[in-house]
Amino acid sequence: MTDAARFEAFVREYQDMVFATAMRLLANPAEAEDVSQTVFLRALRRFGEIGTSETVAGWLKTVTRNLCLNHLARRFRTTGEVMREASIAGKAAATLAASLSCLLLVATAPRMAAAAEIKVLSAIALQTALDDLAAQFEKSSGHKVTIGYATVGALTNRIQKGEAADVAIATPQQIANLEKQGRIVAGSRGEIAKVGVGVLVRKGAAKPDIGTVEALERTLLAAKSIAHSDPAAGGAIGIYVADMLARLKVAADIKSKIKTFPPPFFDAIARGDVEIGFGSIGEIVAAPGIEYVGPLPAAVQTYTVYAAGIVAGSKNGDVGAALIRFLSSPAARAAMKAKGFEEP
Repeated sequence: MTDAARFEAFVREYQDMVFATAMRLLANPAEAEDVSQTVFLRALRRFGEIGTSETVAGWLKTVTRNLCLNHLARRFRTTGEVMREASIAGKAAATLAASLSCLLLVATAPRMAAAAEIKVLSAIALQTALDDLAAQFEKSSGHKVTIGYATVGALTNRIQKGEAADVAIATPQQIANLEKQGRIVAGSRGEIAKVGVGVLVRKGAAKPDIGTVEALERTLLAAKSIAHSDPAAGGAIGIYVADMLARLKVAADIKSKIKTFPPPFFDAIARGDVEIGFGSIGEIVAAPGIEYVGPLPAAVQTYTVYAAGIVAGSKNGDVGAALIRFLSSPAARAAMKAKGFEEP
């Protein structure tokens, strides 16, 4: 098991305990979520030391409690300053301090925010990781997440036409363009992950040499057929692969072999209809019936970065912002790495 997979399993095992501890002290889902992310960030830094310790649960609870106390101290520091002054100002001031203490107890009494349902419009390339992460967010926050997947171009068009949603996940440039158009809340953008382009073949087939551009060209010349997603669908990977193949020295020789499909098209490879294909590494590693050969050679590789933003007009922007923070957290990024994604 890789370090990323071990840490992902670690987070899954303890995330409910950490969040519940924070909620008991803070009674605020957003603050409890922030504390939980900080706890696991500290755990990641010391994972080699604490990952297999029998006392790790106690360590996590202690760190969580201390962070929560810091949150509470900041939340009520003004009240605390007044009370300290009152403690030295005589009997009348002491009475005021006692009154403020009662108010503080009321203010910190447990209160739960109403659960919300948010709608996310996301690039389809993120589906393999986002489905699991959304389920984790639902479990830890109590909110419901509904996700609609499409190519980046298609979901951008939907938002421009005014489709109701709370969070959009596309490329940073498209999120920035939507922000300029007033469709995304200014300043809400957060980068989530990036992913490269990989090569795939049918499960059980021999893996060809693609280690260099020259080796890739020889492999494509020898292949009977080549597939990638249709650029007209608006997907970033399909657009790039079409351009990359056209720039190869063997472009004229392989042109007649190339077939394009609406995404996702991996079933055509799995059936043996097409010999070799190109796609997002994050999608390839999770798809059944195919084998991941490897990434494109560095000289022709590209990375698609994905960013999220709050859709203008969202009625649950605070929950959407909490989801974006969660997806940007070290724990979420570790889970994405296990799915073939990289930190942006």
